[in-house]
Amino acid sequence: MFVAPSAAVAPAALALPVVGQVAWTATLVGPLKVWLAWYVGCSLSTGLVARKVVARLA
Repeated sequence: MFVAPSAAVAPAALALPVVGQVAWTATLVGPLKVWLAWYVGCSLSTGLVARKVVARLA
């Protein structure tokens, strides 16, 4: 599905708060793809939560 989105049974789309529903392979701003922005956002937020949990336990 992610290699060839057009061949997928259901299109791979994501609903973003500001942009609306877009395909994973679409371009957001300049060379920035949706999947890359999603990955960076999830990685940063997960890291932040993990640091807060570790700080609370320590």
